[in-house]
Amino acid sequence: MVALSPNAAAAYGDLAAACSAEASALARSDPTAAAAAAAEAEASLIAALRIDPTDPALWTALGTLPLPPTQPHEQEQQQRQWARREVVPGRSDII
Repeated sequence: MVALSPNAAAAYGDLAAACSAEASALARSDPTAAAAAAAEAEASLIAALRIDPTDPALWTALGTLPLPPTQPHEQEQQQRQWARREVVPGRSDII
């Protein structure tokens, strides 16, 4: 759908939803593939927000996107991601 309408934020939002569902489905069986799908979901949401930065549904989706599991040495990076995501849902209320 993104290839057919690359300037439609909704297409990127739908792609992000599909990638997020895939990440959830693969979380236990294949953590590496789940992390890749979660990263793709986040990238799709960021692309959608570049097209339509005023869409509160996209901001909320980005703020509630599950983080991929991390190794103990990656905890500092995960804490930064949580802090960033705590701010994002508040932006959807402002918009």
